[in-house]
Amino acid sequence: MSEGHFLITQEQIDEATPLSITNPGENFEMPFAGKWTLTVDLEAMNLVIAKAKAEGLKGDVDGNGIVNGADVVALYNYILNGEPVKGDPNVDGDADGLVNGQDVVALYNILLQLED
Repeated sequence: MSEGHFLITQEQIDEATPLSITNPGENFEMPFAGKWTLTVDLEAMNLVIAKAKAEGLKGDVDGNGIVNGADVVALYNYILNGEPVKGDPNVDGDADGLVNGQDVVALYNILLQLED
């Protein structure tokens, strides 16, 4: 990595860890491909990178543009507590007309397909 650059890791993005910008004008390197949304907070001097949101991203229950374990938690909260969802309005993942534990299994299957 060259001088004046900082490396962004997959873990930082997966965990939505804000990255401190220590030197304005500093460049960053991302060693992986994809479409990303960059949110820069100049007052706090940090940068947050997330997968670019896709309209109707299947399985994105919490509406953050990423399908991950947090969506499983949001789906559980929807099923058990009736908490509203921000993302995929069609949380009936197995399309049986009911939103229940079987939809959690359907969401896990989506996650497994994304790992391939």
